[in-house]
Amino acid sequence: MSMGKKLALIFGGLILIGVIIFPLFNGPTDEEMILEVLQQSADASEAGQPGGVLDALSRTITYNGRPVSDRSEVAEFIKTSHPSIDFLDLRTTIEEDEANVLADIELGMAGGLGPKFNLNGVEIRLAKETGTKWLIIPTPKWRIVEIKTPSFDAGSLGPAF
Repeated sequence: MSMGKKLALIFGGLILIGVIIFPLFNGPTDEEMILEVLQQSADASEAGQPGGVLDALSRTITYNGRPVSDRSEVAEFIKTSHPSIDFLDLRTTIEEDEANVLADIELGMAGGLGPKFNLNGVEIRLAKETGTKWLIIPTPKWRIVEIKTPSFDAGSLGPAF
């Protein structure tokens, strides 16, 4: 192999390594990632797209202390109800791989056209889990592991809760 080809392979390999490693160390902060996952799941919920919501939920999620075991019911609820979630106030605390969000939320049904509920003091606990980027590169991903709504029982909304 000629010297030019060797240099081209080395240079190409260094560029590839740089493209993979640089974003891992210069990505968004934990707080930015948390706010993004909450907003993206709220947007997907209002659009009736359960995939964006389910991606934000850990497989071990609990609601008011009870496991949410049937994700298909959650998906169906989102498709049919288009719940809108407006975060009126967010306070985030982060400790290593866990975060707690205390929020006041306005929850609307039918994309905001149906009844609305004001939920104060909603507690959302998130954990940093390992996701993937480009299907192979491990990246941190914040997922919701617990939701507590002390002033509201979502069981009245349907069997998903």
